[in-house]
Amino acid sequence: MAESFSNRHGYRSPDAAITVHEDAPENLRYAIPLIGQDIGMSPSAMRRIICQVLLVPPDRNNWSEHPNIWEEVVGLVADCPWYKVYDIAEAFHTALAQGFNDNASRFDDRLNQFFVENGIGWHMKDGQIVYRGSEAFTGATQEAVEILEQTGRSAAAREIHEALRDISRRPEPDVTGAIQHACAAMEATARDLAGDSKATFGQLISIRPA
Repeated sequence: MAESFSNRHGYRSPDAAITVHEDAPENLRYAIPLIGQDIGMSPSAMRRIICQVLLVPPDRNNWSEHPNIWEEVVGLVADCPWYKVYDIAEAFHTALAQGFNDNASRFDDRLNQFFVENGIGWHMKDGQIVYRGSEAFTGATQEAVEILEQTGRSAAAREIHEALRDISRRPEPDVTGAIQHACAAMEATARDLAGDSKATFGQLISIRPA
């Protein structure tokens, strides 16, 4: 598919306020097959993936790609539980990455743009859909990880990654795990700054400058 006018000239809708987490709106359910089709996936290829995710058999009476199999694909995505929609999106990415990685990247970019423009609090990253907070939250956490990695504090950076994974868990975020990993990141950073690899966080924060 040729690059669109809006992409060529840098026009896009303003980021919508995040209103969707534990849901898959109708427009998202239709957008995922549309994006897959635009990237080059055939209806039969999409149906095969969707049936694997949902563990349902394909309709053997549908043979033609259009309109029969396409309509079956749209119907399967429209009727499945909301969380399975995101499973299907991840499965599409995996299938695309096995062929041309550029196609997987294009799928992710299109899907993430849809998420942002429609207030959906998720983001496709490295083939997995993860929690997306506000722009300020996202920018701050990404910057924190980048700074930690650039300054050689890889252990702290890993803990931040784990904290983000825990807060992204669904149906219930692991808030306790996220806090523990965030504290571990602070402890690792404090140990590095203090030059003491064995001190506890409580000991480190009690240190007063001379």
